[in-house]
Amino acid sequence: MLSLWLMLVGRFMSRYLLTVTPEDTVSKARVLMREGHVDRLPVVVGRRLVGIVTERDIWERLPVAAVLLAERDADDLLLHMSVGGVMDLEPATVAVSTPLADAARLMRKRGKESLAVVDRGELVGLLTESDVVDGLLVALGANAAPAERAGGRCAVPAGRNAEG
Repeated sequence: MLSLWLMLVGRFMSRYLLTVTPEDTVSKARVLMREGHVDRLPVVVGRRLVGIVTERDIWERLPVAAVLLAERDADDLLLHMSVGGVMDLEPATVAVSTPLADAARLMRKRGKESLAVVDRGELVGLLTESDVVDGLLVALGANAAPAERAGGRCAVPAGRNAEG
């Protein structure tokens, strides 16, 4: 059995991510989330992480009147809102070399379901609660290697959006 202290974030993180820029519309972010089967997107300028946006961020930061709009009108509103206006400006981050146990502790302490993984300020991956569970299974000897979960990964290298 392996110790969680000997296992590093880089082994379990997701390396293929969908990303958006601060200038992208909230509508585009929602489409990427829906099509990619994810509920969060790192926000990047080039490869530099500048934030993260989640479905929850979007709905919490919508103008109150937006919830009263018809669905079509709400969709129109999202076309005029930028990701930069709703994203979390201080996402929790870890390094590739961070022990998985330390990352799990940080997730719990900050109440986060994921951590952006950065190397010299550049986004290189995302560690989710599911990735931490994979690590636990490996440590317990219940799983030989991290498994890619169907529907939860998108084939876009970290730091790139779906348009390239």
